[in-house]
Amino acid sequence: MRPVLHPTDAIEVGVLLAAYQIIDVDGKRNLIEISASFEMVWTDEYLRWEPSNYENSVEVYLPASSVWKPEIFVFYSSKEGSSIKGDLNVRVNSDGVVRYYVPFTTTSLCPIDVKYFPFDKQHCVIKFGSWANTADSVIFRLLSPEPNLEDFYDNQEWVLNHCYAEQVLNFQQIGNQSKQAPVIALHMHIERQSFYYIFNLVVPSALITVVSVIGFHLPSASTGARLTKVRLGMMTLLSMSIVLLTVVTDMPKFGLEAVPGKKGSFSGVPLMGLYYFGLLLIVSFSTVTTSWFVSIEKRLISDGIPWYLQWLILDWRNLSFQRYKPVCSSERKQSLNKIAMHELGMNPTSPSGNDSSAGRLRSCQDNIAERLNDARESEKNVNCSREMITLLEKLLYEVRIIAMVVNEPLDSTVKTKESLLIRRMDRLSLTVYLITFVIFTLMFFYHDWY
Repeated sequence: MRPVLHPTDAIEVGVLLAAYQIIDVDGKRNLIEISASFEMVWTDEYLRWEPSNYENSVEVYLPASSVWKPEIFVFYSSKEGSSIKGDLNVRVNSDGVVRYYVPFTTTSLCPIDVKYFPFDKQHCVIKFGSWANTADSVIFRLLSPEPNLEDFYDNQEWVLNHCYAEQVLNFQQIGNQSKQAPVIALHMHIERQSFYYIFNLVVPSALITVVSVIGFHLPSASTGARLTKVRLGMMTLLSMSIVLLTVVTDMPKFGLEAVPGKKGSFSGVPLMGLYYFGLLLIVSFSTVTTSWFVSIEKRLISDGIPWYLQWLILDWRNLSFQRYKPVCSSERKQSLNKIAMHELGMNPTSPSGNDSSAGRLRSCQDNIAERLNDARESEKNVNCSREMITLLEKLLYEVRIIAMVVNEPLDSTVKTKESLLIRRMDRLSLTVYLITFVIFTLMFFYHDWY
């Protein structure tokens, strides 16, 4: 029975909220669990007395079960008993003012939007009110729109950015009549602390991606055959898959329509999921590119450089295709050979063949070096002028070049073109994938576009 003198009178209950902790936010079930308290104040017309008649006692404490208390429930609660009750004593003044302090822990519905996970911000509204009483019988009044946060304890995962309470009116349909029911709404704006996910998930995955992409494009002399790089790519994909399992475990479930009322679109996919999908694409395409390079490298010797890759060996400074000619042409070799033989008094004609040419060049080189040393020792001699010494030095330099060219393999020009092509393909591919990785990472941290 309501403590009023007239049955038609409404009793006004003042409410002061205090929040202590965000215990848990369950993104998979769209629930928030908090620890808070109510301090309710109302006037009981049947609990008035004259202090002088009771030894000047102006305040007493009574069991909560012995006085009337307003019923208050948590709307949209996941627990079976959503009523907020307390067993603490109530404090009653001589003028009939009753103060009732009720600490409670409750779990309420809070739609979680995981679009920007792990940088997401959530707005949870917890509503309190009475199912049995309308505004005609019980009126809830907020004593302060700002909840008491002096004893609030921070959560390790969630930060409370802003919290306020407001009084709203719900309309209850009772028979053919619609009556107002006062409701107190507690608004909590919370933000996820993303450092845990960045440090344990994003950074290791980014390092794995960068190391694998660079490893794919290292020179073959550093990493062995290219087939080894393909195996490296497969191992990297396996590692990324294991890390992805951890991400899926911690990531809330999502759909194309994450929050009721929104149109089904791509916006429901978490930002973390898009970033990992991008990293997997980079590693996958790097593995495919490396396999393609292996195929091209095997066909270069037999089929030559394909027409669609000719631009990679283009000398952009001279705007012409690089032609790797020998250091000296055959005519220049013969001319230098004749000059050297003539100056040294040797017969230029000798049996043909590579072995004979190489031996003749070694003999010529030794002869020039010996005569150059003799000329330097007898520089004052008329027959050994400075011009002669200079000529011998030039001849020795040219003969050494000819000897190097003669000993050069016949297919060195082809091998040089192949190595240049593969090297430039590696550099181009590495640049493209690293730029793509940087773009994905910047888009992940600066996600205003999403």
